[in-house]
Amino acid sequence: MTQLDHMDRKLILYYIATTACAVLIGLGLALWINPGENLSLPDTTVEKPETPSFSDILLQIVPGNIFPPSLLVI
Repeated sequence: MTQLDHMDRKLILYYIATTACAVLIGLGLALWINPGENLSLPDTTVEKPETPSFSDILLQIVPGNIFPPSLLVI
């Protein structure tokens, strides 16, 4: 049993180390490349959609018909 416990600890340590390396590489690349730095968004305004009532939200949770007329509709 001690060999299995030792292997489990090694495996968990290996997993944590490789995950940390992947995170550090990803963060380093993102900081170096600066994605979206020169991105310019258009100056448009977005209208806020109307908030549905609580009863409408509850009624939309349950579908009217669970069997669609065609599988292509899904």
